[in-house]
Amino acid sequence: PSFWRVFAMQCAAYSSFVIVVGLWGGPYLTHIYGFSLTERGNMLFATVMAQVVGSLLWGASDRLFKSYKVPVLIAQLLTAAAMGLAAWIGVFPPRALFVWFVAIGLFTAVLSVLIAHGKSLFPPQMVGRGITLMNIGTMGGVFVSQSITGFIIDLYPTVNGGYALDAYRAVFAFQAGIILLVSIIYFFSDDPRRNPRSWG
Repeated sequence: PSFWRVFAMQCAAYSSFVIVVGLWGGPYLTHIYGFSLTERGNMLFATVMAQVVGSLLWGASDRLFKSYKVPVLIAQLLTAAAMGLAAWIGVFPPRALFVWFVAIGLFTAVLSVLIAHGKSLFPPQMVGRGITLMNIGTMGGVFVSQSITGFIIDLYPTVNGGYALDAYRAVFAFQAGIILLVSIIYFFSDDPRRNPRSWG
């Protein structure tokens, strides 16, 4: 029960990190800000390190909130806000740009809590299958988000061999919208942290 609501969130949660670090973050820094390969590599490295730190910070948050859903929803709404801000502003000042990339790493690091939520929905003898399904959601969501955002960004003409600012704004707006939609679905999932179930 409720697994597919958690699965939907799993599809969106990690894809937010990957479309920035693994796909569009680098070109965005080069096409819009003129970053060199080294400069953009350093910025993306900061995002990755922020996720490492964020994993430690979010790791025990379900105990603090006595809930799986609360920290996941907080993190995802912050991610949606960050994506929406990038779509709205378009170009950040240098310091704000660094903060934005670090924030993406921190906010998307809640994945461990989400996986724990999914695991808690299965009886012990089915946990292996449950985690496998969650992993399918993780990588499947990445595949779908990369495909769709690739289609979206190609709708815009290139400028001097690179994508225009409006193309990136459309990608960020799309991801923000997806996160908000999935958060509504996830909101109605069961939370075994608050309502423990016995598998007898």
